[in-house]
Amino acid sequence: ISSHCCHPSLANDNLSGVSMAVYLAKQLLRTSNHLSYRFLFIPGTIGAITWLAQNEKKLDNIKHGLVLAGVGNQGGITYKRSRQGNAAIDRAAGHALNHAGEQHKTIDFYPYGYDERQFCSPGINLPVGRLSRTPY
Repeated sequence: ISSHCCHPSLANDNLSGVSMAVYLAKQLLRTSNHLSYRFLFIPGTIGAITWLAQNEKKLDNIKHGLVLAGVGNQGGITYKRSRQGNAAIDRAAGHALNHAGEQHKTIDFYPYGYDERQFCSPGINLPVGRLSRTPY
């Protein structure tokens, strides 16, 4: 689970993803898990690139990923699929959103946006989607 923290004074663009990630981490601590979780609080773009470069040998261990960005405003929830389009994270997000009782939309991957671009880039292509309150 990744959120960018390069401009913490920007509540929706930065701090909202960090806040949601911290909340999720606290919730996961209360449950019994069969998987391990990693939370990345990194500067946008260069942080993801640096993390990928420093962890290249471990990338095959990553089964799912989610970027949290722009989740603090009043817009409807938007889930952006991974480059693969039907990865387990895409199916799980779709299921959760369909049962959340809140207006949402799902969009296909495109190479613009937040750190999902780096995680899903050619040659890396991790199964990483993005959750946001607006499509941009």
